[in-house]
Amino acid sequence: MKSFVIFALLCFENPQSEVGITCMNFWEDPIKHYRNERTCLQASNKRGNEIEIKFEQENIEIKEFILWCMPVTKKVDL
Repeated sequence: MKSFVIFALLCFENPQSEVGITCMNFWEDPIKHYRNERTCLQASNKRGNEIEIKFEQENIEIKEFILWCMPVTKKVDL
């Protein structure tokens, strides 16, 4: 069965880094499998907004932030 999971790339300002930014990629934690892409996109938008607010509250400038709903094949017990 095909499902979708949230994957993201986040780059933010980091004065302690040699290049001034730090980038990381991550999966939603815990990883959730969404049955359709629309539901995944809604969840990724919500999670993205939460992350942006948290970084803003910490006065950390986000340089790049991309969330994907990646299709995956997962065995499902019926």
